Amino acid sequence: MHIELTNAARCPVVYRSRPHATRNHHINTRDPDEISRLSRELGITWLQLFRIIDRVGTNVRAIRSAVLTDMGATWH
Repeated sequence: MHIELTNAARCPVVYRSRPHATRNHHINTRDPDEISRLSRELGITWLQLFRIIDRVGTNVRAIRSAVLTDMGATWH
């Protein structure tokens, strides 16, 4: 955690690290809740998600990239 004082208000501003952004996250293919959450988030069916996982592996960053490449989809 990093604390910095802003110039305008001299109030402490706390920047929390985002652990999901700094480490490689792998999806657990045996957890139906995680599969359904990720498939909803990406806008694909669970079957499409499993086909992509078969092709690129369980790394969420690789899965997102494959969805973007295959479908031209974007997400927030």
